[in-house]
Amino acid sequence: MILQTDERNRDRYAAYADRFGTPHGVFATDDGAICRHHDTSQLHTLLSDFDLVNERPIDVTTMNGHPSRALQLLVRKR
Repeated sequence: MILQTDERNRDRYAAYADRFGTPHGVFATDDGAICRHHDTSQLHTLLSDFDLVNERPIDVTTMNGHPSRALQLLVRKR
């Protein structure tokens, strides 16, 4: 999942920033799941040891039924 720009997610990121030691992208759900949304450049950095074959943004629905944006990355081991 990529960073979401809607108010609901921005508020969640801010509410959990101190708890998780990050300025954005991490939050916890009511049932205790810890979720992390990434900046696109972070994903590219995490996968920098791989060759990027294809990348596409996609619309998804979260487990709670909210519309969201994600990024599919197809990479190949060098």
